[in-house]
Amino acid sequence: MRVVRGEHTTITHAYVLTGNGSRDIRVLSALAEKYDHSKILKTPQTPIKTGTGLTVVARALATLLNMRITVNRYLVLIDREHVESIREAERKFMEYGLEIIGTEELAEGSWMFKVKKGIKEANIYMVLLGTRKRIEENIAKLILLVYGEKVEENKEAVNNWLRKHKLEDTDLVRKATRNQLEKAFPTLTKALEKLASNT
Repeated sequence: MRVVRGEHTTITHAYVLTGNGSRDIRVLSALAEKYDHSKILKTPQTPIKTGTGLTVVARALATLLNMRITVNRYLVLIDREHVESIREAERKFMEYGLEIIGTEELAEGSWMFKVKKGIKEANIYMVLLGTRKRIEENIAKLILLVYGEKVEENKEAVNNWLRKHKLEDTDLVRKATRNQLEKAFPTLTKALEKLASNT
């Protein structure tokens, strides 16, 4: 899979939305390379720019589903601290006019929602990042798996480790094996597997 940002592509397999993270998109871009290369994931330009977390995602989904676009798959990346449960996600979607038709748990903290808004139906793959709060916890685990070094699971410690080793977060992801990525990012890899198999 290839992640493109707002550029024009004829066939987009899924749109990608985040709670607030540029790091989320960078990590996804490097990780998606390990999956079906023919499929394009696109981060769309939406009119929704303010806010973070579940509210901004639900608002963006409602806006996109009102637009004249043919994409019916959405990959949502959001830090775990913003979503307490699958029920909270469902309530927030319904608050913005999305009818929940079905829900499937892909892994603990990774779900697929089948939703409807007006006559449009869509599949929303929601991925919670972090083991307790945010994506840096996944990155710390990946550092341990790839380099055998234990790093505190917070943004400052992870950034310091990467800087010290002259690495970007994307370098770390590209160096890792698929097995290591599945252990460090179980919610994201499960969703990508499902997305890759979804035609």
